[in-house]
Amino acid sequence: MYLLDSDSLINFLNGDKKMVEAVYKIHKKGIATSVICLAEVLEGLYTLSDKRKTGEFEKFISAVEVFPVDETTAREFARIRKALRKKGQLIDNFDLLIAATCLAHDLTLVTGNLTHFKRIGGLKIYTSVGMKL
Repeated sequence: MYLLDSDSLINFLNGDKKMVEAVYKIHKKGIATSVICLAEVLEGLYTLSDKRKTGEFEKFISAVEVFPVDETTAREFARIRKALRKKGQLIDNFDLLIAATCLAHDLTLVTGNLTHFKRIGGLKIYTSVGMKL
């Protein structure tokens, strides 16, 4: 199963050709997102006050699984954060929670934000151009 990061959700919502193709390609294996990504995208939509885009997003998101931050994710978050802190490579806590969700639930992250996420060992990443890392 694939977890769409906030940037992937936004690109898909905006009709980005590469992202639409990527979602079409992977949807048979299951698409999900994190409650963190949901919050980030909704905050942007609420800021724009675009009811049409918000409606489109709500319709799309109702068809995907939204993973909460549960105890397993919290433990994975703590493990990852400790390792990154030790290396002096901390990243944003929201990104850490998204990565922890993927690791805790054996999900592949669909993102364009490779700068942060590639620091996390064991995280499976799928970019919108279809390249597995």
